Amino acid sequence: MQTVRSANEGGRRQLLERFGYGLGDAAAKAEAGWTLLHADFAPGVPIPALSAMDPRTRLLVEGYLDRRARLDVLMDSCDAAHLRILQEGAKPTLVEAYAGARDAYEDAVEDFGAHRERVQEALASAAALPAAGSDESPLD
Repeated sequence: MQTVRSANEGGRRQLLERFGYGLGDAAAKAEAGWTLLHADFAPGVPIPALSAMDPRTRLLVEGYLDRRARLDVLMDSCDAAHLRILQEGAKPTLVEAYAGARDAYEDAVEDFGAHRERVQEALASAAALPAAGSDESPLD
């Protein structure tokens, strides 16, 4: 069944995008995010497009992208907590809130690093496998 857009659909989408709602292609956004993170991996290991990955590797990469986005949110939280200390003074509750935000960020950084290693291993393993239909052996 094909959906028909109303005459006002384009206007509504433009208005939503104006206020920060992303209505674009999710696959294109994921691919763009993945491209930005290519430099996180060892030189010499081929970095395929998301659409060219096997399902297991793609799932790992999507988890990596999610963890990276979470780091941005947690860093914003740290910045906001720090700013509040600067504005209101070093009250114990504010310092504790900052410490909690910072601990959450540091834990997420460690998780991100560990997940990067899993993605690196998956990419290296995928690169070692022969292409489908190829006569090449990974042991050659």
